[in-house]
Amino acid sequence: MFLKGSARNFEGPPERPASFGRAGDLVRFFIFAVLFFCLILSPSLVLGAFGISPPFIHATHLVKGARYAQTIYLVQDQSNEDLKIQAEIDVPESIRSWVTVDQGANFVIPKGVRQFPVQVIIQVPKDTGPTAYQGKVVFTTSPSEAGQVTIALGAQVSLDIVVGEDIKGN
Repeated sequence: MFLKGSARNFEGPPERPASFGRAGDLVRFFIFAVLFFCLILSPSLVLGAFGISPPFIHATHLVKGARYAQTIYLVQDQSNEDLKIQAEIDVPESIRSWVTVDQGANFVIPKGVRQFPVQVIIQVPKDTGPTAYQGKVVFTTSPSEAGQVTIALGAQVSLDIVVGEDIKGN
């Protein structure tokens, strides 16, 4: 339906600015190809995976004076060089002295090792009462090469610590 007096002058799609067109399309394709080559196909680019198994520790039904230890495995995809690791224990200050990592706060996974065992140890003092805590241990990689763009990878182990029976977490 066409109403009298409402006709508009339609001239087709708007013209592209001069920077677009065949030359602009070629420039965009060239930029894309260069970025694709640099980011995806570059042999100096190292993409690796880093993980942990199991990702949790459930230390429940502990008693006063108990020592609990669980082995977790730090797993890396590429083991062609030594991998520096930093372990950070993030628990409430009142139990900070209870939780340790057998390898220490800083250690190295040797070249060629893809699965590296680490023990997380919980030592409950003899003078503590029934209680529940939650926290985590975070393992972060420290890239060894300076002067390049590097990415630090990390993995986290969640902690549930319960001293006593039928105690609910915070």
